[in-house]
This record gives sequence, structure tokens and C-alpha cells, in this order.
Amino acid sequence: MPVDFCCNKRLLLTMYAVLCLTLFLFSLGQASKQKSYMDGQRLALVNHAVEAVKYHFKFKYNDTEERTLLAVISLKQLGKIRQSIYLVLELETTIKVERCKLEMGRGPLTSVNPYVVTKIVCHTIGMAVGKLNEEEQRALHFAASTIKHHLRISYHLIPIVVYMVSSKENVYFTKYHFEQVQLAFANCSKNNHEVDMPRSNCSLSIPAKIVVFNFDTMEKFGDPMSLRLMRVQKISWP
Repeated sequence: MPVDFCCNKRLLLTMYAVLCLTLFLFSLGQASKQKSYMDGQRLALVNHAVEAVKYHFKFKYNDTEERTLLAVISLKQLGKIRQSIYLVLELETTIKVERCKLEMGRGPLTSVNPYVVTKIVCHTIGMAVGKLNEEEQRALHFAASTIKHHLRISYHLIPIVVYMVSSKENVYFTKYHFEQVQLAFANCSKNNHEVDMPRSNCSLSIPAKIVVFNFDTMEKFGDPMSLRLMRVQKISWP
């Protein structure tokens, strides 16, 4: 009887080991498939970004150089990016920054015109405005941080990115955010409460009205700590 028990125990342990090994090998196979899928997805996103660059910026450079630029950017960023939305925003934002630097003669980052930066930032939102869920909004926060990091610019431009898409129907700013956005638009229209971007002299190009109120005007809302803006229906790169 003890011999039978020992044999059965040995058999059970062997079967358990085989099962564990099988599960381990299966999980490795699944991980490999997932990695291949993600690599394919990332490649598709890179190709998408290349097409976006061609369409929006009409680069004068050849296709190989565009793809090389994208590949360098993606290699630097892929380690930090888990969601596809991060990759798209990160790539397209960085490409815009790179183009801006090229236009400025590859000068130091601080030499980039902040209003050109604002234009870039606004367009990044414009491609997705009205379509963002909570997860994608967090991704946009991430993209905003990246813009700040790459351009070494004042943080006052970033709320334009982060908060313009905080609501599907309307956009709400705190008093602090309002002050910062007001600074960003200061050179566009110093006296007007209503800024119609296409007819203003600033470098932004937004074919929609953004109503910017001063603090006296804000009082009529009954809550001077918040500002309700019209939803921007469309933002496009000219």
C-alpha cells in the first residue's frame, strides 16, 4: 500500500509539473503573439503619423528622411508609452515640434516662438476634440507634459491643451487656468472680449470663436472662480 501511494504521489507530482510547464510555454506563446500584435500596431501608428506629417505639413524632405525622424522619435518614446493614443499624440506632437525647430533654423529650443507653439498645441487637440474619453484625456495630459519638456516653454500654454477637451459639450476653466489662457491670448486681442482667431493677427489659426472674458465679465456667471467657454467645433492646420 505505501508503495502504491508513493507511486501515485510521484505520478501526480509529475503530471502537475507537466501541466505547469505546458501553461508556462502557452503563456510565452501568447506573450509573443501579443508583442507581435503590439509591434504591428505601433508600426501602423508610425505609418499613420508619417501620413499625417505629409498631409498637414507637406514636408519638403523625402519619405526616407521622414520615416527616419519618426523612427528615432518612436524609439525614444516607446519605452514610456503603453496606450496607442499615447503613441499617436506623442509622435505627432514631437514631429510638430521638430518641424517648428527646423523652420527656426534648428536654433535653441527657447528660440521657438511661443505662439507658433500654441498653434501646434491647439492643432494637437483639434484632431481629437469632441472624441476623447477619460483615458484619452489622461493621454492628452501626458502629451501636454511632453510639449512642456521638449520646448522648455512657460506652463501657461499647456492648459489650452489640457482643459479645452475636458468636457464633450462645454469647457470649464478654474480662475488660475483662465489667467494662464488669457496670458496666452494676450497678444492676439488685448481689448476685445471675443477673439475670432482667423481674423486676428496672432499666429493661431482656429476657425471657431473662443470667447475670452475678463474678470468683470465673468461676474455675470455668478461664479468668478469658473469660466464657461464655447465649445470649439473644429481646429485645423491651415
